[in-house]
Amino acid sequence: MLPALLAVFATFLATLLLFLVSLSVPIIKSIDLFNLSIGYRDGSLINSGIDAVVKFGIWGYCRSAIQVSFFGTGTQMEPSCSTPKLGYQFDSATARALRLDDLTHIVSKALTAALVLHPVACSLAFISLVVTLFVLFRRWRHFRIIYGTERDGRSRFTSIISSAIILPATLLTTAVFIVDVVLVAVARNKIRDTPNGSRIVYLTWDSAVWMTLVAALALWFALFATVCPCGSRLRYRLV
Repeated sequence: MLPALLAVFATFLATLLLFLVSLSVPIIKSIDLFNLSIGYRDGSLINSGIDAVVKFGIWGYCRSAIQVSFFGTGTQMEPSCSTPKLGYQFDSATARALRLDDLTHIVSKALTAALVLHPVACSLAFISLVVTLFVLFRRWRHFRIIYGTERDGRSRFTSIISSAIILPATLLTTAVFIVDVVLVAVARNKIRDTPNGSRIVYLTWDSAVWMTLVAALALWFALFATVCPCGSRLRYRLV
């Protein structure tokens, strides 16, 4: 009973995290894969420059207000988000204001193909959750635990079936996390190799990457819980 209960908790956690990641920026603005901090400094003018932060999620991006300072006085463009869709495409006003013409290829093409894997992984995790709930319900309703050395074959069979269903979700979520790390690292290196001049650009990882990692670890734990021989000393009997 305990391994099944732990598997349910782990798959629920993974499903919830993957669901939130799948609704990241621009839908849930506080969850993003990575963000760009962009600034310009005009050395010929005192206290003059441009500052903004652009957050990137599964379905687009959101940018902060663009702060423009000139001789110590400032104005700003209001924050905005892209229309939710797969892939990144800067609107013309943002591209002009932040002078991102030479950076758009870094964030618009490399991630597009892989981003769709996040909701797919979430769907597989949800299926795993349904299966683990069914296994837990079946054991709760039809069996009672007593001490012994006998193992129930039907219980073992349901564990094998649930493991076989959790495995694809586990492998795909792990692959999604690896892809996220590799692609963000590649984008970061490309930014470093881009001539900046007076522009200061920083790319940092953000919450969605680590949420995907926790989801992958939770699914690995659920997989282990379903195949662990921890119940080898327990015998199940029909109530």
